[in-house]
Amino acid sequence: MPAISYVQRWRNLIARGSDKNGITLSVSKMSKQATYSTSSVSVLPEAFMLWRLRLAGRVLRQAKVRPANVAMNWTLDDRKRSRGRPEQTWRQTFGEDLQGMGVTWREAKRVASDRQRWRNLVA
Repeated sequence: MPAISYVQRWRNLIARGSDKNGITLSVSKMSKQATYSTSSVSVLPEAFMLWRLRLAGRVLRQAKVRPANVAMNWTLDDRKRSRGRPEQTWRQTFGEDLQGMGVTWREAKRVASDRQRWRNLVA
């Protein structure tokens, strides 16, 4: 079957809600909370924060010369930037996650050296 017929089939499916073979397309209108409660996934921003914290623990435990650790501790030089809102860096986002937990960078580096303590902090 040529590719154009697949495109036409999807257009018909979207336009009418069903196609000639009985395949129906339904769009349910659920709130975010209802979607989260019916699925096994927690609230996405919290899930991403947890992922970032787990990753940061691995990076902080690495040797200081590893590229990921160097990148995490590297700060930009004072240069003229372009107009508009500055881009959010991974380091800034991680710092906000730590601040939300009430932990400083220094404490995070110290705790991350012990895997079990980091897991307890993140969980």
